[in-house]
Parts: sequence; C-alpha cells; structure tokens
Amino acid sequence: MLVGGERSVVESCRDILETVGHRIINVGPLGSGVAVKLINNLTVAVYLFSLLEGFALARKTGADVDKLFDLQKENLLHSLRENQSKSWKETLGLDLRSA
Repeated sequence: MLVGGERSVVESCRDILETVGHRIINVGPLGSGVAVKLINNLTVAVYLFSLLEGFALARKTGADVDKLFDLQKENLLHSLRENQSKSWKETLGLDLRSA
C-alpha cells in the first residue's frame, strides 16, 4: 500500500494499515500515496498501450506475432535480471530524480 504522510504518523498507523495491505510504503508527504499510485498506473498503461500498438503494427506488416511475443518476453526478463540491483541512472543513463 502506498501512503503519504509524516513518518511518525504513518508508523503509528502501521498496524491498522497492515490489516488492509501487507506491504506499506511511505512515498512522501501527505497526498503522495495517491499521486504515486496514479503515476504508476499511468506508466503501466503507457507501456501496455505501446506494447499493443507494437503488436498491431506487427500484424499489419505480416510479421510473426508469436516470435515478437517471445522476443518481448525474453527482453523483459533479461532486463529485469540484468538491472535488478542497478539504479535508474545506471540502467537508463538518466537521472530520473532530476527529470
């Protein structure tokens, strides 16, 4: 569960919060939990829409969609394995905190 608020307040409510979610993550000041959840949903949606567009384009060009699927799956798994312990800056060459 993503929450926002002063650390001491979040910690004092942790037992109650854990009745709803087993993983409580304080992401910043009050209101940040909702903001981060919306931002995460947005980035996931953009990724999914771009993936769907890629598959639609593959179909229109006559490409083998099954092979594209396998390639996408392998690339995702490889990326997760290779970059699991790296920062965003190391992974992408960008400092996302200053974007």
